[in-house]
Amino acid sequence: MRRIWTLLLQPNETVLADWLQRLAGAQVRRGSLALVSNAEASQTIDGKAIGVLDGVIFNYAAAALPLLGRGAPITDDASLAVHAVGWSGQPGLGALRWHGTLAVLHQAQRAAIVARDWQGVGGLYWAQAADAHVFGNDRGALATLGLAPRLVPPGMTATCAPGGVQWQPMATQAEARAWFRELPDELLAPSDAIWRAGLHDRLVAALDACLRAHPRLQRGQAGDRAGAWLQQELPLAPSPVADALWTLDGADAWLGLAAVAPLPVVPGPWPLPEPPEPLRVAEPEAQARRVRATWLADVALEQARAAAAARDVPLLAPHLDPAVLAWLGAMPPALRPLA
Repeated sequence: MRRIWTLLLQPNETVLADWLQRLAGAQVRRGSLALVSNAEASQTIDGKAIGVLDGVIFNYAAAALPLLGRGAPITDDASLAVHAVGWSGQPGLGALRWHGTLAVLHQAQRAAIVARDWQGVGGLYWAQAADAHVFGNDRGALATLGLAPRLVPPGMTATCAPGGVQWQPMATQAEARAWFRELPDELLAPSDAIWRAGLHDRLVAALDACLRAHPRLQRGQAGDRAGAWLQQELPLAPSPVADALWTLDGADAWLGLAAVAPLPVVPGPWPLPEPPEPLRVAEPEAQARRVRATWLADVALEQARAAAAARDVPLLAPHLDPAVLAWLGAMPPALRPLA
């Protein structure tokens, strides 16, 4: 099941009571903040934060290790995400390589951090009414409140406090960036076979992460050329009644094989993060990659999110793991899939 959540910031008591009555799920209130979730929220060991994650963490083992060393009771992706943000804030979030949406209520600071992954697999929606800000990962839940939700751009975070909302791009570690070349030392002069094996290994690892987070799931049929290639590379028996929507349909847009149009989003302009130095590609190409990494997949993915919401299943996209995308970007063009 998906973890559906809604975060309410500073509505007046009359509006808050009405909204809470119409929203189904457990409620957590901290002053001017109210978090409503249909799934049990994860909480840090020392009570600093409580929150919910709808998504998958791809670098689970590496990200969990330092927190486990500090005594954090990490049992799944959601508890890892909430502990990371609860103890380290934005830097903790930036240490994760993930898909989805996250809402963490930080009790000590009387603030909340809301985030959407850089690849845009998770849907984060925002609306403003009755002097309140409302966030959620389900467009239908916000529409139930009589609001007109708008899609937040990928990779954006909102810090919600009594004074209002502060928007900023999510700071990430280099390995989580999808638009630049990251070549390990052993790949300074790789063969074609090494390039292809590396891509396959990263796809398998991403798929394993999805199956770890949702162990009962099986993969459905791919719907586009890039998805068909992945289906061939990772041959798994498709399930006629899948328990998840494996969104391979967005792969064409990511590989530049399909034209897409922009969606209505929260008013900007939104700053794009600066690429790491040294930049190994020409600036026009780097800029194009950053645009692709934040906008181009949203149309296809929004359609997939709507289909997943209608079926009440999670949305999974192992081919959009940032490690896979970074590898694709570093591969020689002639070796890339469907080149």
